[in-house]
Amino acid sequence: MEPEHRYRFISYSLFLASTFLILFVLDRFFGFHYAPDEHRLNQKPKVESSVKSHGETAEPAIKPETIPEDQPEFESPTGDAEKEAKETSEVQSSSKSNFFQTLKANYQAEVLSQLPPNKARTDIVIRYYQHAPDGNSAYALQKLGFYIHERPVDPELANYQSNAIYFGENVKLEDIQIVGLTLLSEGLPVKLIKPSRFGDSWKSNSIEIGTDTTLINQPTLTFSEIENLAI
Repeated sequence: MEPEHRYRFISYSLFLASTFLILFVLDRFFGFHYAPDEHRLNQKPKVESSVKSHGETAEPAIKPETIPEDQPEFESPTGDAEKEAKETSEVQSSSKSNFFQTLKANYQAEVLSQLPPNKARTDIVIRYYQHAPDGNSAYALQKLGFYIHERPVDPELANYQSNAIYFGENVKLEDIQIVGLTLLSEGLPVKLIKPSRFGDSWKSNSIEIGTDTTLINQPTLTFSEIENLAI
């Protein structure tokens, strides 16, 4: 190779080497490269939940069920419910000596006097879920001519005291009041009096007495509240 051509080749090679060296240095100090964001890669796509927070959980649709005749109105005990100690009902002497006594006198004249001796009423039935803590309190209604139809009690409710009354649509207000006031006088903590779920059908002539554990911490009705009861 001629000296002139050799010189050009060497110069060209040095030029290329210098150029690559300069580009390499510039890339090291000023260049940018892509680094994968591990946090972003590891983060799963956010899926909108159909469940609301703060207790508002979505519930599946509940199919209606046929309730057998033996099923009572009363609630079953919850896990946190404590067994109810027998309460001493509030007795207001003024109400008892006035309204209640007048109510019983009218009942004696209009209802009991019309019954054959030793016969119970046939127009109303008392459906009673007997609980051991009640003692014989509910049976005071037999002296008023009511027929008591005893119903079996769920074992989980056996140690709870009766505290609720449900009535059918054919039951008169006076009958509801005399039952409620009698039970209250006998020491039962009546905390609720309301229409039966089946009051327009097969329980239309019934007064039902039993236990609702959701009422345990509720106050007992007073004589005045039963006196002013509206249905």
